[in-house]
Amino acid sequence: MKLLGAFAASIFAIAIPFGYYMLSVSEIRESLAIETAFLAKSVEKVIQTRPDMWEFESMRLQEIVSQPALDGKPCERIIRNAAGTVVAKTDIAARRPVISTSVALFDSGRSVGSFEARHSIRTPVVFTVLFGIFSSLLGYLIYYIFRTYPIKKLDSTLADLRRAGEELRESEEKYRNILENIEDGYFEVDLAGNFTFFNPSHCRIFGYPREEIQGMNYRVFTDAENAKKVFRTFNEVYVTGIPSKGFEWETIRKDGAKTYIDVSVSLIARPGEKPTGFHGIVRDITKRKKAEQEKDILADIGRLIGSTLDIEEVYEQFSAKVRKLIPFDRLTINLFNFQENTARNAYIYGEDVPGRRPGESYPLTGTVSEAVIRARTGLIIQLASPEEMARLYPTSIVSTFQAGLRSMMSVPLIYRDTVIGALHFLSKMPNSYPEQDLWLAERIGAQIAGAIANARLFTELKKTERSLRESEGRFRALVEQAAVGVAEIKMSTGQFITVNRRLCEMVGRTEEEMLATTFQAITHPEDLHLHEEIVALLLAGKIDHSSLEKRYLRKDGEIVWVNITISPLRKPGEKPGRNMTVVEDITERKRMEAEMREMSLRDQLTDLYNRRGFITLAEQQLKAANRAQRPLLLTFIDCDGLKWINDTQGHKEGDKALIDTTHILRQTFRESDIIARLGGDEFAILSIDAADLNQGDFSRRLQQHIDAFNAKESRPYKLSLSWGAAIYNPESPLSLDELISAADGLMYAQKKAKARGRRL
Repeated sequence: MKLLGAFAASIFAIAIPFGYYMLSVSEIRESLAIETAFLAKSVEKVIQTRPDMWEFESMRLQEIVSQPALDGKPCERIIRNAAGTVVAKTDIAARRPVISTSVALFDSGRSVGSFEARHSIRTPVVFTVLFGIFSSLLGYLIYYIFRTYPIKKLDSTLADLRRAGEELRESEEKYRNILENIEDGYFEVDLAGNFTFFNPSHCRIFGYPREEIQGMNYRVFTDAENAKKVFRTFNEVYVTGIPSKGFEWETIRKDGAKTYIDVSVSLIARPGEKPTGFHGIVRDITKRKKAEQEKDILADIGRLIGSTLDIEEVYEQFSAKVRKLIPFDRLTINLFNFQENTARNAYIYGEDVPGRRPGESYPLTGTVSEAVIRARTGLIIQLASPEEMARLYPTSIVSTFQAGLRSMMSVPLIYRDTVIGALHFLSKMPNSYPEQDLWLAERIGAQIAGAIANARLFTELKKTERSLRESEGRFRALVEQAAVGVAEIKMSTGQFITVNRRLCEMVGRTEEEMLATTFQAITHPEDLHLHEEIVALLLAGKIDHSSLEKRYLRKDGEIVWVNITISPLRKPGEKPGRNMTVVEDITERKRMEAEMREMSLRDQLTDLYNRRGFITLAEQQLKAANRAQRPLLLTFIDCDGLKWINDTQGHKEGDKALIDTTHILRQTFRESDIIARLGGDEFAILSIDAADLNQGDFSRRLQQHIDAFNAKESRPYKLSLSWGAAIYNPESPLSLDELISAADGLMYAQKKAKARGRRL
């Protein structure tokens, strides 16, 4: 035991200080080598700009050698020319003992000098001595434990130490694996914005290899406007110390592609010390941004399809909307007749192709459409050569190639698990369609297939209506398989006579429950009046069918928005006693329309309310003010000189002036106030509950915010606003137009006074 204790004591007395010394010196040497190579590149850039006179660029060379070291400790640096003469060096000399590294400086392959860096290792030496003393004491303690305590206690202590060490290693490995494998990017930058650490996902998001990003500044990834935005965010975090979460930043990848990212950033600082940089998380939201655009256009297509059963009208508007999502030079919709094994060109938009004109039919055999039918999924075809295409698709593709089209994407139109046609996109550009476009085209194909099927169904229903008694069984089968709700209703009472499965599913009731009730019982109480005029016109024979949108109430109380088409069933010589109603569920479309209405009340440039939004909300507030007998204040503001800014500085600068004005107004007015851009350079603000507002204080506060902005921003012009404010008194009420006119007149009076002041 004594020998084992002595051996362990020796290991501690020698291994710990020696290991610390080697690790510290190795780390300093590696850091010094990286830093020296990086700074030598900066010197070589100076040499390349003035090859023969670079030795006299003393200020630039001195700035390079004076840059702080990576570890923040003093470092001696010396630049020499080819003759060995010192050209520039730091003001301090590294304290001995030192380690040094030297890099040759080249210009066009010719050595023109050297860059040498020296770093003191006095601190590691001192700590090595201290560690030696400490390790000797620790070794003696271990020797004493080995000599004094039984081996079982020692084994237990060593096992605990090993277990703790293993847990530490597992914890470190776990967090390292998390950082290396997360989808989000992690980064660290110094206070100048240069990247010092990052994970692989960060490299993937920006499209640069690791060695290029190291030391790169964040400005490389963006344009000047976004660089200012990022700087303001980082500066705010630095000043306030509060992390910033979820600010969006438009970046530019190495391949030139634009990417949208969501960034969260916070300071790197030890307790009681100054910040040394920033670290944060980067998330690629490009797909989300594109998905939002796609969702809006797909919603438009859905509303279009739900608004009419005229398929030709759908085709015309459909092609214009689809082109916003998928570029094409020719779009074709084919409908199949499997009994005759032919395809008919139901609709064509764009480039003319001989033999493939609107309304023409052709055999399916040997065509792209036949390949789509077999695959039941989309195809992307690159038109390589007429010979190759003729071999693959002998009856259809050659004329397409001759028309100059080089890319083709085709998707099946599938309704109720049956291929009814194909949708073809063609482009003159080779390789125009990626897989993402194919996925989108299939979604669009599903929508247009539904529209075609609904149009066909409506036609079939009209035919069936004329011969209901003779083909009741056939009609019932058709109705039961319909994707829309169908019902026969007694016009005098509203009693359901027949209903199909889809209508029962739509309102959450069984067929028996539906036949025992009336359409009035499942209609929202606020929508009952919608039928009165329509029923009167149908009974009078003035119209043969009508459509309207209303709300049904499901059995569980949930509201379902529906679009119903009512057609009376007439017998010769009699007034109609029953009607046939086709019911389409438009709940999802109504939800999207509500979202679009909110968007239609906002000004796209400033995100303030637009004229429509302002008038809508202001009219409501005037009514509320009359009821509560409280005053309102309407302020009319004009951005002075905006036409001059647009004419001389460009419309982009004019847009900036409007956005800056928006920021000033949001600083000046309360969150409860309604702020709007009425159009052009005109703004209006309706202040709610103006009893405690002092117009003098308000004017001073607004002017102070304008002056503060002009003092902070360096623009070729000074932002100037003119305003006038009118009070709304419920005891002497005015219309909204009269109130705006009063404030507008006061604003113009101020503007004229400014003009007279400038002339004087």
